[in-house]
Amino acid sequence: MISIKINNRDKQIEENSSINALLEFLDLKPSSVIVEVNLNIIKKDRYDKFILKDEDNVEIITFMGGG
Repeated sequence: MISIKINNRDKQIEENSSINALLEFLDLKPSSVIVEVNLNIIKKDRYDKFILKDEDNVEIITFMGGG
């Protein structure tokens, strides 16, 4: 297990987890979020290859529909 921050909250996740795995764990669709890791926005086409590391700071911005 590794420790990361998600939207300023401590979270334990499995080692070698990708952004896609994290989003799946959080029940979020990659198409409806923007993910920033350590102040860098990660492109959606890298979510499956980007492996999170201990003490990463992750911000997830969710799009909300409405009208």
